[in-house]
Amino acid sequence: MSATYQRGRAWVVTVLLFLFVVVNFLDKISVGLLAGPMMDELGLTPAQFGLVGSSFFWLFAVAGVAGGFIANRVSCALLLLLMAIAWSLFQLPLAWSSSLAVLIAARVLLGIAEGPSTAIAIHAAYKWFPDDRRTLPVAFFTQGGATGLILAGITIPYITSHWGWRANFYVLAALGAAWTVLWLFFGGEGKVDQASAETAASRAFPIARCLAMPPCWAASCCALSPTGAWHCR
Repeated sequence: MSATYQRGRAWVVTVLLFLFVVVNFLDKISVGLLAGPMMDELGLTPAQFGLVGSSFFWLFAVAGVAGGFIANRVSCALLLLLMAIAWSLFQLPLAWSSSLAVLIAARVLLGIAEGPSTAIAIHAAYKWFPDDRRTLPVAFFTQGGATGLILAGITIPYITSHWGWRANFYVLAALGAAWTVLWLFFGGEGKVDQASAETAASRAFPIARCLAMPPCWAASCCALSPTGAWHCR
């Protein structure tokens, strides 16, 4: 086992990554749960609201792949911090504006900022744990997605009924900002040494060859299913 492995610190980072994923999924689902009040107040047609809802995913996948390449060259701790800051900032136009174009632009930018989140979070966790201890922390913090969905279903209707639909975006911005503060104090880049011969060989594995392998295609096809996507993650 690597001498640089710090179990306690690694699990603190894992908890922070769990909260990161919770905020991520709250951001994703918020607009869908606010369809009624947003359409009523802004006078949006179903087609217009469909554009607002779907715009989050227009560049989501592209950003996810691009983020994977960037994470191999830039500190994961820095990328996570920048993404969380961006999430907070992109909530504000949703809270302030009544313009369809602004709402769509804010959701597109949010989708770009959130596209690489899961991949980079996993990559960040791997830097804190040795090869034989990675499965449990990743399995733990990815459950933040389900937790975020549950919290959204409880809190968003409550906030909307008491303070209006726009208040939800202020709350989401505050959550993202709070997470960035926690990450600045308690997060960081892992330094577990994985320099075994096997790992060194995997680092040199051509990306084109990896993308052409059947397991990669199988996982991609599974993710296309509305239900399968959750089981594959």
